[in-house]
Amino acid sequence: MFAQVRLRKSPSVLTLADLYVTFIGAFLTDLEVKRGASAKTRNQHLTAIRFFFRFVSFEEPAHSALTQRVLAIPSKRHDKQ
Repeated sequence: MFAQVRLRKSPSVLTLADLYVTFIGAFLTDLEVKRGASAKTRNQHLTAIRFFFRFVSFEEPAHSALTQRVLAIPSKRHDKQ
């Protein structure tokens, strides 16, 4: 829903060019601020995004600059129980 509102595109037509670093950062911020998710939940979503971009790095080497920037997004620190 975030991508559909922000980019005015259906998720089924998104391309790698649509998934730039500031967009992903805005998604993670929205997840915490508007949806009230914890830092741990944010980090779990970021982990899934990183796994996807690791896959992209092997399948689409032409997008290596984008992949490196996304993989460099830091996790947020949180208290562990």
